[in-house]
Amino acid sequence: MGFWAAGLLGAIIAVALNDLGFYAAISYGLWREGVNCLVQDLQATVLLLALITSVLAARYFLGLGLPIDLLL
Repeated sequence: MGFWAAGLLGAIIAVALNDLGFYAAISYGLWREGVNCLVQDLQATVLLLALITSVLAARYFLGLGLPIDLLL
């Protein structure tokens, strides 16, 4: 459905959102057992996004463009 609606970018987003419900169920179960890893997950996500942003910015400033330019 994602590919049909928005092409390759839609398919990538659909794959990324595929496990969101599973993650919510697992996080809720861990929270009920007294194990809360949400803060750790948020910190890891922020770190990952910062690293991806810095690599993409370096590519852009070196004149290599962005990888998503080929998809658009």
